[in-house]
Amino acid sequence: MSLDLAFILSELPNFEPKALTLDDLSLEKQIGFLDAFKSWKDIEKGKKKGNGFANASILNQKRNPSVFTTLEAKSAEIFDSFDLQYVHELRFKGNDSLNKTHHYKLDFFFPESRINIEISPDFHVKYRLVAIRDALKKRILNRDGIRVFHVRTFVRRRNGQIISLPDIAKLRKLAKMIQSSKISPECIEYYM
Repeated sequence: MSLDLAFILSELPNFEPKALTLDDLSLEKQIGFLDAFKSWKDIEKGKKKGNGFANASILNQKRNPSVFTTLEAKSAEIFDSFDLQYVHELRFKGNDSLNKTHHYKLDFFFPESRINIEISPDFHVKYRLVAIRDALKKRILNRDGIRVFHVRTFVRRRNGQIISLPDIAKLRKLAKMIQSSKISPECIEYYM
């Protein structure tokens, strides 16, 4: 069997392997790639490590549970009006499918219903790394029996100032759902 070299060379430009995009990788690999890229960009700018967003770094960089950002304070006000018991900035540790451990802080965790509500400002959608981290966080929490809901925020102008507000209607709807989904004492989860 002989191969026609001229034919092979003429078809070579038509042969292109399928290019992989970031979306073709698993969430874990996407995060690893983007973290490495972010570190490289920080090093390139003379920083040894970026500070990240750290929960509105001006107000609560250390993620202290007793300190609320403006958005969290408005959300807590709504949850308190429904008389809901929640844990703010709960530390959570979970493993991904590659068995790598991730540490998270949950904005508002409702232990009785095993629901977590995350207040998501625009950067949670605009910045790819944060959006992918949120998707992985949601998958890990779901696997551990915790339902995750994201509440987007929006920007308004008031008296010439720009302010961010959480989606109040969605927060109230979620609060009503949590209020009606408390675990019954007849269920084993109630005692766990």
